[in-house]
Amino acid sequence: MNRKHLADLFREAADLHGYAFVEAPESAVPGMIRSYPVLWLSPPVLKSKEGRLHGRMVYSVRLRLLDDVMRLPPAQRAARHDAAERELVALFTELSLDDGVAFVDRLSIRIAEFSLAPHGELSAEAEAEIVTIY
Repeated sequence: MNRKHLADLFREAADLHGYAFVEAPESAVPGMIRSYPVLWLSPPVLKSKEGRLHGRMVYSVRLRLLDDVMRLPPAQRAARHDAAERELVALFTELSLDDGVAFVDRLSIRIAEFSLAPHGELSAEAEAEIVTIY
């Protein structure tokens, strides 16, 4: 239930911010991208569980923001990289406001040096541990 709830939260955030949403393993994504920008959620990994009937579950999450930047001049690409980082921070901040999320921990964001799909897109990758309550 918590895994589905997390995916639904990311899907809602994608819709709210105007992103297409893809939830799939890494190997399947390049063929699934139809338009940009895209939020791509890799399947969350359950890392730990505490409690019997009530408690916490910790998920490791990888989220990527993909955007088409190939036609932009280098200065605008750099600005788009900065914007992608801010957008990912904002998404995880919004996620932490949900009643089912205790907190987001160990958030790290990096801009990939290569594209993941054959389109030459920007790829900003965020990894975090999300502590959920059940």
